[in-house]
Amino acid sequence: MLYIKKFIILNLAVMLCALLITNIAQALEIGTKMPDVTLKSINGKIIKLNKERKIIVFIHYNSEKCKDLLSFLNTIDIKKKSLEIFAINVGEDNSNMLNKISNKYKIKYDILIDSNLNTTKTYQVLKLPSIFLINNSGNIQKTMTGFDQNIAEKIKSF
Repeated sequence: MLYIKKFIILNLAVMLCALLITNIAQALEIGTKMPDVTLKSINGKIIKLNKERKIIVFIHYNSEKCKDLLSFLNTIDIKKKSLEIFAINVGEDNSNMLNKISNKYKIKYDILIDSNLNTTKTYQVLKLPSIFLINNSGNIQKTMTGFDQNIAEKIKSF
């Protein structure tokens, strides 16, 4: 009986690894069309992320831990650069907490909620935070994970 349990656990582990490797191999590639996504903002607005426009999509979990990136994105002159920024919070709908964070850091862009993780799956996010730069044609121009000075410079030059 113990042998059978070990065999089942080993098989499940192998299948999980294969699934992860497949997801990595199928990650969204540069130049592919941005996936259509519709989400609710923390203010209750329904927002579609499928227009052909220059945007930055920032996918994260718990904005408080991403405060450096949140603050940095606020410094980008979106009107001058003709772009839009969206932060997507992954997990439970914690709009009250996110509104407090938005007010605290004076966030100028929409924070969207992905409570059922559909966007995370659609964008094939493997690490948080993830940043997608979408060009005017609606194609993915660049993807990045984490946040540091190099990423800040890449976003500024976008």
